[in-house]
Amino acid sequence: MRARALPSRLLGAVDLLVAAAIPFLVLAVLCASSWLDAYGEGTPTRVLGLLLGLVGFFGGFFSLMLYLRFASMVEFFFAGLVSFMVLGGAYAIADRITEDALLNRGVAVTCELLDVASRTITTTTHDADGTTSSSTRTVYDHTLDCPGDGPTAMTLGYGAGAEGESVEVAYDPRARIDPVPSDSLPTGAPSPWPWWVLSAAAVLRVGHVAAFLVLSPRSRRR
Repeated sequence: MRARALPSRLLGAVDLLVAAAIPFLVLAVLCASSWLDAYGEGTPTRVLGLLLGLVGFFGGFFSLMLYLRFASMVEFFFAGLVSFMVLGGAYAIADRITEDALLNRGVAVTCELLDVASRTITTTTHDADGTTSSSTRTVYDHTLDCPGDGPTAMTLGYGAGAEGESVEVAYDPRARIDPVPSDSLPTGAPSPWPWWVLSAAAVLRVGHVAAFLVLSPRSRRR
């Protein structure tokens, strides 16, 4: 017996609900990943946090494939832009969990920079249209001389100073969170802009689906 198709209105309502929910599902997964990284115990929580982080990233990025409704390059770039908005807002909110953990239990020490070395990381991506693109970013590996049980190394997206200089570093005594310069940690209440970006992405996704439902040939035939 063939299963009866769901009414088109119900399918449209489910489609709209999924479009609105995906940004916040991605946020929930990335926040869970950050929480496990900051507060988990042992290697299993590290592995689970890494897996959730990958699920959040790929779920947020490749969700654009659900919204290529009109088969045009303009739509492709629009869907991609919304996906980057989802990831940008969600990562900014999730990162605050890690930063707050370092603020709460971190230890600040003054360290000497023994060496600062830069290296380039190349990332290759395969787009939906079959093209391949590469991007590069530079990271800086800092060798540190810190007192007590302080860190011996720190990797950042920028140079924290020149060799021989001193820098105040905040590190996690539980070694769950990577050390960072103390002045890079946030102060005051969290900025609301990541929530605005995430909410805007949800609105754009819902608008995209609504436009498809209205402009699709089946809708026009009614």
